[in-house]
This record gives sequence, structure tokens and C-alpha cells, in this order.
Amino acid sequence: MKTLVVSWFLLGLVGTLPAQTPKPESKIQVFVYNYAGVSSETLARAEREAARIYSRTGIETEWLDCPLTPDQAAQFPACQLQPSPARLALRILSRPMAERIGLSQATFGSALLPEDGGFGMTAQVCAHCCEELAKGDQTLHAAVLGHVMAHELGHLLLGIGSHGATGLMHVPWHHKELENVAQGALLFTSSEGEKMRRQVSVRLEGQASMQASRN
Repeated sequence: MKTLVVSWFLLGLVGTLPAQTPKPESKIQVFVYNYAGVSSETLARAEREAARIYSRTGIETEWLDCPLTPDQAAQFPACQLQPSPARLALRILSRPMAERIGLSQATFGSALLPEDGGFGMTAQVCAHCCEELAKGDQTLHAAVLGHVMAHELGHLLLGIGSHGATGLMHVPWHHKELENVAQGALLFTSSEGEKMRRQVSVRLEGQASMQASRN
């Protein structure tokens, strides 16, 4: 398993993706593990922001807040599903967890991508990095967190070498982009959106095959 660590800097270029209409075959589920204890309100706003970003690509996202320990499992029945290519895990890391794997103000997140080219299914985000960038502005904190979440999940769907020259997947970021994030103007490019829709279709086909084999 290869860990792709994505470097982030203070904020540049606006994505040019026109709005797309989500199709039934373009849907992914995101299982969110809030190890950082981000407030439910902030996390919900971040999830809505990330969902909005993906809706512009024509991809629908379903967000499920999931248990952190086995004894909590019964409280989250919706999360008790078999792993599959169209079900992605997103870990919101606490400060100690983020520091342990080297995430910082310069590296806001990471995506775990198999070296064999298989489906990446787990991404991680440094919660306190997003909060510190927002400098106490809770609305901006949710927006930054949502954009970082969308970026890291983008790596799972776009694969290795998926940083772009413009838009949400572009790094490094510059100061101007912080305003773009606050305005919700930092998006995937049209080519990234097309590639991700193809990838979701392939993942859903793989998921259907796995379910058929279990029956």
C-alpha cells in the first residue's frame, strides 16, 4: 500500500467545471470517521460543501458518519456494509494522529493508493490544520475542511499523479485561493470530472460483481 501525501499551502486558480446533473450510475458513499471530534455542525457543513463540489462533476455523494470503536457499531447501522470499490473511507484525524503520520500545515491530507493500480479506498484529513488556516472563523473552517476532503477523495478517484495545473487539484495553493474557497469557487476541472465519472462507473461495476459473487 502506498501513501500519497498531498502538500497544501495558503491558497490560486479557480476550477472551470460547469455544473453537471448527477446520474444514478454516478454515486459513491463516503464513510466518515471523525477521530478529531470536529463539531457535528462544522462537519455537516463541510460534508455539504464537498457534496456540492462533487455534484458539479455529475457525481452524487452519500455521507455516513461512522463509529470509531467496535462497541459503537450498533449506534451506526448504516455503516455496517461490506467494503466495496464505491464505498470510500474518510478519516478526520486528531492532532496526535496527524502528527504521527507527518501531516502538518504544509500537508493537510493524504490518500492511500495501492501500488498495483487497484482501487484506492481510504483518505485522511488533518482537522486542526484546516482549523488553524481558518483562524477562528467557523464558517471558513467548514469551507476549508470541505474542500480538503473533496481534494483527498479526488486522489482516490483520479489515481496516482493526479495533481492538476488548475482548480481544486492544483498545488501549491496561494493566498488568493483562500477567498475562492470561502466563495465555493474552487472546483474540479471538466477533464477531472469526466475521468472521475468513468472511474465511479468502473467501481460500481466492480461493486455489483462483488455482490453477485456473495449471492
